[in-house]
Amino acid sequence: MIDDFRRELDKIDDKISQLLLDRLSFVKKIGEEKKRIAKPVLDSKREREIRERLLKTCETEDERNYLLNIYESIMTESKKVQ
Repeated sequence: MIDDFRRELDKIDDKISQLLLDRLSFVKKIGEEKKRIAKPVLDSKREREIRERLLKTCETEDERNYLLNIYESIMTESKKVQ
């Protein structure tokens, strides 16, 4: 039973990994454009919009914390790339 769950998690992880790499390619493009137009990497308004949008999909506090923590890491890494 646990092995079955883990196999499903592996499939999900493979999808997440590919989506994150897809996201990275767009992060790089955004970074290039920000550099071209001399816009700062940090866009607090955009980060706030992302958080608000994600929170709308959550039903519990655990879900909110889970997603917010993950997206904080994603946004931190995205800013490093930009």
